Amino acid sequence: MLTEESRRAALEAALRSTFDDSGLRPGPLIESEASWLARQTDRLMALDAFVLRPGDTDYPAMLVGIEDEPVALFARGRRPRPGQPMVAIVGSRRPTPSGLRFARETARLLVRHGVGVVSGMARGIDGEAHRAALDALDAADAAQDPTTGMLPSIGVLATGLDLVYPPEHRALQTTMAERGLLVTEFPPGSPPLRHHFLRRNRLLSGLAMLVVVVEARQRSGALVTVDHALTQGREIGAVPGDVFREASAGSNRLLTEGATPFTSPAAVLQWLIDQGHEVVSAGGSARGEPLPGSTGSFPDALRPLEHHFSSHPITVEELAARTDRPVARLLAELLELEMAGCVRRWPGGFVRG
Repeated sequence: MLTEESRRAALEAALRSTFDDSGLRPGPLIESEASWLARQTDRLMALDAFVLRPGDTDYPAMLVGIEDEPVALFARGRRPRPGQPMVAIVGSRRPTPSGLRFARETARLLVRHGVGVVSGMARGIDGEAHRAALDALDAADAAQDPTTGMLPSIGVLATGLDLVYPPEHRALQTTMAERGLLVTEFPPGSPPLRHHFLRRNRLLSGLAMLVVVVEARQRSGALVTVDHALTQGREIGAVPGDVFREASAGSNRLLTEGATPFTSPAAVLQWLIDQGHEVVSAGGSARGEPLPGSTGSFPDALRPLEHHFSSHPITVEELAARTDRPVARLLAELLELEMAGCVRRWPGGFVRG
C-alpha cells in the first residue's frame, strides 16, 4: 500500500514522463513546469488517483509491447486483477434498442463469469456495457458469488480524470471510480478533443483479448478501435445487424472481412471457453469443468429446468417450447448449467450431467 508521500511522488513522476514523451501539458508560456507539475499532482491527489506504469505489478499485461505503449496511465478505482480476462464491447453512440440489449446482456453475462468489460465511456453502446457490468457485479456481491472482488469494467477516457464527458455520464463515471476502473494517459484538464479519442482507442483494444463490435456505421470510431486491435493481434467479433440500417453498415462489413459473428451473448462467452480462456461460472467452475467436490446440483434459480433433462437428449428448441423461455435466455442458462456440471452436450441436444 503506497503512502501519501510515495503516491504523490509517483504521480508527479508520471506527469513528468508523460510530458517528456508526448508534450501533452500546456506550453511554458502558460506557467512554469514546476508550477504545472505541482498543480496537476494536487488535482490527482484530490481524486485519489494512482499511476499504472510498465513494470508495475498491477500494470495491465495486455498493454505490454503494444505499438505506442503508454509511458503511464492515470487511474481511479479498483486496481486491475492480474490474469483476469477482458473483452471490449464497442459500438454506436446512437444504437438501436436491439444493439443496446445485446451490449447489456453480453456485459452482464461476461461479468457473471469472471470476465471484465472494457469500453470507452461514450454515449450509447459504451455506456450501456459499463452500466450492465457494474449491475452484474452488484448482484454477484449480494449473492456472495465466486466473482466477488473481480474488476467488472475498465473505462478508457479521452480526457483527464477530472473531466466528465459526455456530461450526462457524471453518475456513471462516479460509480466507475468506486466499483470499476477509469484510466487515461491524459493529465487533468485535458479536454475531449477528436485526436484524444483516436489516440485512446489503441488502449481500449490493447486491454482486451477480444473486441466485440455491436453496431457501427461505415465511418465509426469503433472501426478505428478495430484497426488498432488488428495491429495488436487481438480477435475481432461483430454482431450481425439489419442490412437496411446505416447503424450496422460498418459492423456488417467486418463480418464479410472475417470477423467472428456473434448472434447471442452466450456465443461470446462460448468463444472464450473454446479458446481456452479461464472463465468462472456463477456456480463456481472454470473452463467448463465442475469444481472439485461439485455434485452438479442445479442452482435454485434454474431448478425449474431440472426435470426436463434425462439421459435422452433434448434440443434447445424443444426446451424453449416446454418452458416458454426465449432461446437467447436458454442459451445463457444452458451454458451456466453446463459449466456447473448439471448438464452436458450430447449428439442431438443436452442430457443430464
